[in-house]
Amino acid sequence: MQRTPPSLENALPPCYQRVQQLQGVYSLHDPHFWTLCTDVYIGTLKLFVAPDADAKWILSQTHNIFTQVCTL
Repeated sequence: MQRTPPSLENALPPCYQRVQQLQGVYSLHDPHFWTLCTDVYIGTLKLFVAPDADAKWILSQTHNIFTQVCTL
């Protein structure tokens, strides 16, 4: 299993905090990020959300949060 790229180690925890502050998000679990190839990062995580949460909005916001960090 690949490890989190060193260049992202300090950038990811603030992203986790931002995602957990999104309306409807209860918790974030099992984040895993790795390098696919040079400058291409892949990540997965589990979000537990409220039953009435807007899942599409949460997905979009989460994607935007991590895209901002991984394209710096």
